[in-house]
Amino acid sequence: MIAGFPTHALKDVLPNLGLKPQRSNSFETGFALSMFDYRWKLDFTWYNTHSFEQIMTAPIPQSSGYSSFMFNTGKLRNRGFEIITNY
Repeated sequence: MIAGFPTHALKDVLPNLGLKPQRSNSFETGFALSMFDYRWKLDFTWYNTHSFEQIMTAPIPQSSGYSSFMFNTGKLRNRGFEIITNY
């Protein structure tokens, strides 16, 4: 301690040497249409995103000397479409 402040602290998350970064693949396409001398507009977009190797944290017993453990898990898919119209 220096002047009453700690100079080093132990981490409370158990390190995971095999931890990988979260990755995502994404695709988006669409079109824009206008009519009547640009007074009416239509935008359509379709998207698809796939995320995997998400990083999660789970609690573990305090008797291990740590409070949680980080690991890769899960897959997430987000897809849909958007329609916008102006007049």
